[in-house]
Amino acid sequence: MGVLPSKVVVRTFLCSGTGECTGIEQARPVFGRGLHVQGAVELGIDGAEVLTRAEVDTIDALWSLLLTCLGSFLESGHGVLRFPERAYSLTFERAAGRRVVLRFAGPNAKRSASGGEREVMDALLSGAAEFFRAVLASSPRDEWGYRRDLAAALALREGLPER
Repeated sequence: MGVLPSKVVVRTFLCSGTGECTGIEQARPVFGRGLHVQGAVELGIDGAEVLTRAEVDTIDALWSLLLTCLGSFLESGHGVLRFPERAYSLTFERAAGRRVVLRFAGPNAKRSASGGEREVMDALLSGAAEFFRAVLASSPRDEWGYRRDLAAALALREGLPER
């Protein structure tokens, strides 16, 4: 009997100045690299929270940096995401059995979880693509950087090994 696939949940939220967060699929904000739209990425693996809505940061920069981190991880088996404006980090380490260990560290929180590498990468890259599609649909002007990030997410996802 093989290892059961991991259940990975990724959602993007946009957060107002009052701290209220709305799912990206319901929000229609205007984006631009200099606008510093705040948001959070929720990431859960097999019921264990790795990232929560409490880790709010500049969301477009966060997703861009996360894509760079995922590319490094897929190439070398190690990746570190340092949040753009907060003292948070998320580390990815390849483990035996086609698994990945994720470790989140912040000033008042430490969390970790592991899951199947394919499932975790697929969920995060799908989340990135969903985010950048929503950004491009709601932005008043064509932002080449967002198109580049969407293309990177799709290319990395296409390059994932089969299950």
